[in-house]
Amino acid sequence: IPALVGLRLPQVPANQATLEARYSRPKIGVFSMQMRSSTGQFDDDLNQLYLRGYTAFYAFASHDISRRVSIYAAGENIFNTRIEAGLTPVLTLAQPRTVRFGIRLRFGREE
Repeated sequence: IPALVGLRLPQVPANQATLEARYSRPKIGVFSMQMRSSTGQFDDDLNQLYLRGYTAFYAFASHDISRRVSIYAAGENIFNTRIEAGLTPVLTLAQPRTVRFGIRLRFGREE
């Protein structure tokens, strides 16, 4: 289709980057911080519906209570960045700040 020649693919940003820092000590636990960044992108094949770029941060921490039990906390989009996910034609936003806490149980034989 000649009208699409030279246009960018929909939902594909020109640049994306992910950076993660992780710290792990058996007696203390695991801590990680991640940054995800994306340049703007188009939501349609005619490049008329523009979605803005974003940078969002994520965090995770866990601690082993015993050999079979650990606790964890995780935060996604911790600074509540506005992430535009769709615009056809109504603006749809991605998940806002989310925090999770949990207990992980390990079953089975120990190696």
